[in-house]
Amino acid sequence: MSWKYNVSTFCSNNYSCTCFFRCVYSVKQWFKMKNILKKYELNVKNEVNSNKVAFSASLVTTNEGQISPFNTGKTLVYKNIITNIGQAYNPNTGIFTAPVRGVYLFSLFVLGVAGADATGVDLYRNGEFVIPAYAHLSGQNYVNPSAGVNLLLEAGDTVYAFLPPNRKIYDNVHRHCSFSGILVPVVPNQLIG
Repeated sequence: MSWKYNVSTFCSNNYSCTCFFRCVYSVKQWFKMKNILKKYELNVKNEVNSNKVAFSASLVTTNEGQISPFNTGKTLVYKNIITNIGQAYNPNTGIFTAPVRGVYLFSLFVLGVAGADATGVDLYRNGEFVIPAYAHLSGQNYVNPSAGVNLLLEAGDTVYAFLPPNRKIYDNVHRHCSFSGILVPVVPNQLIG
């Protein structure tokens, strides 16, 4: 970026000391502001690059069929990884662990088929219920409940999908049942005025 300085914009008398010092001060302020903006730009780029967290996974990879019912509830392990930027989702346990403090958006999609009274999956944070993705079939061939929520997490907090006892869900290679999460990018406070 080039900057052209015109003395006449600061004073009408180009030869006075006061005018000269005013011009020098303005140039110093401009360079100072330019350096501050470069610093903020670098900080924002570093934060964006270091905090990339996003995952999406579905339950099954090849086999299709009904998953459940179980007499006791269980954490669902979504094995078919679609995206796992930052490796915060563990495909062996089904648990997402927040690597940094921030607001995360999570979504659950579930498919229930005929033969079950109810279908659904619950979202848990640190062992506590947050929100359900739940529906009654009511004579329908299938239902597709879903849920989404924003959660403020601390580094180390865990989030997972839990299948309650006696609920039936169905998945196949078309990825009807999925669990996703992403760290929501925020503008640093210094830039918000």
